[in-house]
Amino acid sequence: MIASEGLTMKDDATIGGGMVSRSFDSEGFPSKAITVIEKGRFTGFLHNLETSKMMGVESTGHALRDYRVEPIVYPSNVVIEHEKMVPLQKLIEETDSGLMAQGVIGTYSSDYVTGDFSVSLDECSLIETGDITRVKNVSIGGNIINLLRSIECVSNERRQCGHFILPFLKICQPLLLHV
Repeated sequence: MIASEGLTMKDDATIGGGMVSRSFDSEGFPSKAITVIEKGRFTGFLHNLETSKMMGVESTGHALRDYRVEPIVYPSNVVIEHEKMVPLQKLIEETDSGLMAQGVIGTYSSDYVTGDFSVSLDECSLIETGDITRVKNVSIGGNIINLLRSIECVSNERRQCGHFILPFLKICQPLLLHV
């Protein structure tokens, strides 16, 4: 178990209209949907040709390259789902105290080995007993595995942020907060 029991995370390059949708990856392998986490359990890796050979499996069609570098493994459209989905308004109404952000800035500075992160929140609001107040200059820090394990529910509403297609997440875990 690497996430809350209700959480499923997929990477789907075949989504129509997705910002990172494609028919084939940079090595010519067909793109497809891959489930990485299902009901909280890790179920599979994304692969390019090099990593698939190392693991003795087929490429999943997740190679990205440009003229400057060798192909790397890179996600396409990452979709997060949860068995408990509610309208955003209900999620807000049921939150006694919390933060709501439209996005994060600075994920490139995360530690991909440990999962530790420190990011700034974009378009952040404070929720207190259903009331919403805009706040500025908010940063949070934590660990991605702990965060994934703490997702209680998600909103029905979604938006695409880069290669993520995300609902609003209700996370029940204290994070390091700097305002």
